Amino acid sequence: MALPPIATELDAANAALSLIGVTALSSFDEARTAARVVKRHFGTLRDALLKKTDWNFASAQATLAASPEAPEQPFTRRYLLPEDCLAVRSVLGLEADEWAVSAAGSADAPLVRYLDTVAEAPLVLFTRRVTEPIRWNAEFTLIFVQQLAEACAPQCTRSSTAANRAHQVAGEMLPEAKRNDARERSTSQVSRTTSWISARRR
Repeated sequence: MALPPIATELDAANAALSLIGVTALSSFDEARTAARVVKRHFGTLRDALLKKTDWNFASAQATLAASPEAPEQPFTRRYLLPEDCLAVRSVLGLEADEWAVSAAGSADAPLVRYLDTVAEAPLVLFTRRVTEPIRWNAEFTLIFVQQLAEACAPQCTRSSTAANRAHQVAGEMLPEAKRNDARERSTSQVSRTTSWISARRR
C-alpha cells in the first residue's frame, strides 16, 4: 500500500482518515468528530506499537543515573529511567531475573519509572518514544496508519467494514515488519561509554 509522504503527525492522521473515506483535517483543533477521535487515539496507538517490538529506529541505550529512592528486595540499587523510555529490552551483562522495572507516582505528580537491580551503573537498552513520523521507518508508518484508521472508523464512519479491513491489513503486516527489522539489527556489542545524554541525541 502506497501512502503520500508522511513527515508530520497531521500527515499520518490524514493518511488514516483517507483509508476510511473521511475528509482530511487542516488542523487537530478543528471542531469535527474526526479531529477529536484522532487526538484521543494517536499517542496511545503510537506508543503501543513502539512497545510491541524492538524497532531499530526507536532503539536507544543509556547508562542510568542513580536514584535516592530505595528499591524493594532483593534489589539494592534504583536508577531513574529516561522520560522517553517506553520499554526496557535488556540490561547489558544481566539476566532477566537480575533487574526489574518499577514505577512511582500520585494524582499530583507524574509517573516516574525506575530500573531496580543489584548492578552498579547498568547500561540499559530500551525502546524510546519517537513522536516525529518523519523518523519512523516505512513499515511502522504503514501499520500505524492502518491501526489509527481502525480506531477512528467506528465513530467517524459508523461502519465496521473499514475498521475490519484496517485491522486485517495491520495484523498481516506486523509479523513481516518484525522479521525485517530484526534482520537489519547490528550484531555488534553496545558501548558501555554511551551516556544518557548521547542516547537522547540519537
